[in-house]
Amino acid sequence: MRMKSPTRWAVLCLLALAPVSIALANGNAELKFDEIREQQEEIRLDVLDGDDAYSGLSKRERNELVQRQDRLLALIEGRDTLLDLDEDGRTEAINTLEWIRATLEDAEQERLVCTREKTIGSNRITRVCMTVAERERKREEANRAWQRGSVCSEGRGCGGG
Repeated sequence: MRMKSPTRWAVLCLLALAPVSIALANGNAELKFDEIREQQEEIRLDVLDGDDAYSGLSKRERNELVQRQDRLLALIEGRDTLLDLDEDGRTEAINTLEWIRATLEDAEQERLVCTREKTIGSNRITRVCMTVAERERKREEANRAWQRGSVCSEGRGCGGG
């Protein structure tokens, strides 16, 4: 059996995760869990064996990676696709896979984070996905707007003129 070089193996794993990330961002509910299970088991074995491809991960990151894989594998146990999970389960699976991808790629700011949000004035709950960088930018913009104060607090009156 031919041994793969650590760098080549890491690149292959990251390339394998890329379609998962794209499929999740596009809401592809037909994502096959068999492929994910196989992929996660291969990554797990290499991480636990101390493969050179993952030498950049700290012990804490490796432990967290294995714990998140455990939760993910338990979540998708006995299921075939995202459609087999409820909305909360889908969101958790997406977020966990994105965390794993971002950790392996060392791309925390590009990690996709999904939340389920209720639109004001509606009972409908939607999944909203943004990168960590986008979420931080929106949070900073909201803080700046709050610190500037609103038009109402400046004595100009609110809404009705």
